[in-house]
Amino acid sequence: MGRGEQNILITRRSGFTLIELAVVILIIVVVSSMVIPSFNGFYREERFRHQGRVLMSFLLQARQEAAEREEIVTVQYNPYARQLFMLGEPGGFPDGETGPPPLGRTRALPDDIVLAVRSRAQGREDGPDRPHVLRFYPDGHSDGGALLLRHETGRLLSVAVTPNTGRAHLIDADRGAEIN
Repeated sequence: MGRGEQNILITRRSGFTLIELAVVILIIVVVSSMVIPSFNGFYREERFRHQGRVLMSFLLQARQEAAEREEIVTVQYNPYARQLFMLGEPGGFPDGETGPPPLGRTRALPDDIVLAVRSRAQGREDGPDRPHVLRFYPDGHSDGGALLLRHETGRLLSVAVTPNTGRAHLIDADRGAEIN
């Protein structure tokens, strides 16, 4: 092969051009801008459901505590402190104090969730003139009722307590379906 023939052969380079890379990056940015907001909504929804599961666990713990202590355990909501308190049978304070003794278990609510307590005995949401309580008995049953959680986005969950068994169930009130 002579020198002239070598100049005729075109060598191919492997790789991408700057324009091809810019187009790929632009596609990634556009797709990301559409997907990220949906992830934020999913994260917010999952965080809300997690709070429902935490409160359901708190109620199940109160039921277990009643059986272990062989006394009534009350879960009381204080709307001013935005906390649930687990309380033992009345009269258990030392030094002659009255009222139910705290069992040392509390659950605070995040700022973006509003809670209402619905006692089955009253059949409606408890208000300032009615106690915000759910009671669990040593044999495992309860008065029944529900904790109603409303997220700032308007979503509604219910942690319902079955009277006969005292078990708590997390229900998506918007869809009417139980959440596992």
